[in-house]
Amino acid sequence: MRLARLAPLASLLVALAAGPLAAVEAPVTVTFAHPETYPDLRLSCVSRDADARSLMAEIEAFLVATGAPLVPAGQRLEITITSVDMAGAIESWRGPGRCDVRIMKGIYPPRIDLTFRLVDDAGQELRAGTRRLRDSSYLVNAGPASSPDHLRYEKALLGEWLRGELGRGARS
Repeated sequence: MRLARLAPLASLLVALAAGPLAAVEAPVTVTFAHPETYPDLRLSCVSRDADARSLMAEIEAFLVATGAPLVPAGQRLEITITSVDMAGAIESWRGPGRCDVRIMKGIYPPRIDLTFRLVDDAGQELRAGTRRLRDSSYLVNAGPASSPDHLRYEKALLGEWLRGELGRGARS
């Protein structure tokens, strides 16, 4: 009974909270095209779909947070990730005790393929392209290996791409 009385109030609160936010369009949007085909987006050899969804959410949050200050005012960046091959490899052949150990070697660099469009408020395409991002020096470039971030190498790769593609300046 109590829940039935709270439902209209909850709906009102959700509508009020979402109303102003829905009208503001984020300067960066991220889409993952066919993630089931990605070569390596997992935490272990027994990873589930939930792990991949969690990693995709982290990548999206990183791209939005890092890209938003770089996108000029009045423009929007649309990114479609088409492939992810995380740095390192899970060498499950090493035995069951190593199923959640990612081996980092120079032969396993992070690889991310994407397409992007930079558009203005009217939807006019200002720039677009396809990028195949690789960092064969990832073991040196991404900072300390002791970082607990599973995606530190991929984030470094994407951050470098964003800064190179959009410049280092802030929104005006």
